[in-house]
Amino acid sequence: MNRVFLLFILSTAFGISQIQVSLGAGASIDFFYLLLQWPGSQCNTKQGCCFPVLPKKPNADFIIASLQPFYYNGTFPKNCDSTNRFDLSKVMDLKKSLTENWPSLTCPRSGSKKLWADEWRKYGTCSKPALTEHEYFEAALNIKKKVNLLNVLSNKAIKPDSKSYYRVGDILDAIRNTGLNVAGIYCNVDKKGKSQLDQAILCTDPKVSAIVECPGIPMTGICGGDTAIKFPPL
Repeated sequence: MNRVFLLFILSTAFGISQIQVSLGAGASIDFFYLLLQWPGSQCNTKQGCCFPVLPKKPNADFIIASLQPFYYNGTFPKNCDSTNRFDLSKVMDLKKSLTENWPSLTCPRSGSKKLWADEWRKYGTCSKPALTEHEYFEAALNIKKKVNLLNVLSNKAIKPDSKSYYRVGDILDAIRNTGLNVAGIYCNVDKKGKSQLDQAILCTDPKVSAIVECPGIPMTGICGGDTAIKFPPL
């Protein structure tokens, strides 16, 4: 039996201010938030970063931070099926790509399997019946590759370096001018307290097959358009 309860929250781990609704598996998803993170900014914070595979750094590219299901009314499901645990054997053919494109950078180093298991438990189980475990992770990898956000920004002369500052509005315009829809930019701060590009928030269709227009749900924690931020190298 599906369980239904309401939980009023101020913010998620990524700052999306909404009312969370856990419905159990079965409710149809309207769209997904795809959060793409710049690892250079995470590594440039006081907390730093730990690479999952030593001594290799992750690729100098955006990585997947999360793929979160949402409804148009501003609510979102979470932890929909505690019996449907993450099974690495179901995504073994994706493991290399997941390690490169969806790694855990948290310290102390715990490996990426725990991250994938957490994402599946919190969000992937709520993507059913549209997406199985394999389809959830494969779709995220495919849409991230299709977006190629680093290339989009580089083509607009927005490139990682240690000295330049970029206006958030210009970053948003650079993304939108290529036909991609972006809900906003999350920032973090470096060791000196300077704002820097952390994550870009895009929206996908319920099957995570295409980037779609974001519905305009109010979000907290995003950077204002006039904010000047760094885009540090990895």
